[in-house]
Amino acid sequence: MKQIFKYTLNLNFANSQILKIPSDKILSVENQYEEIVVYAIVDSDLDDNEYEFLIHGTGHILHEDIDNFKFLGTVNMMGGNLMFHIFYKNNH
Repeated sequence: MKQIFKYTLNLNFANSQILKIPSDKILSVENQYEEIVVYAIVDSDLDDNEYEFLIHGTGHILHEDIDNFKFLGTVNMMGGNLMFHIFYKNNH
């Protein structure tokens, strides 16, 4: 069975974060109640895939491996005072 689920990213995490998601398809990233949430199509028939997410603020030094990641989107926080750029890759 397929459904759309959301997963919250931790803004306090230093470099990268790993989420295990039973999905082949990451959809989008948004600000919801001042948290960064990722939406994915989840399939209960799939095993978990390991996704690595990077959060970079505007002007920050990029992760040395950034070319191996896919850009997911930009999220504004605190009324647009902070802008975060989200990248991900499947580590399966």
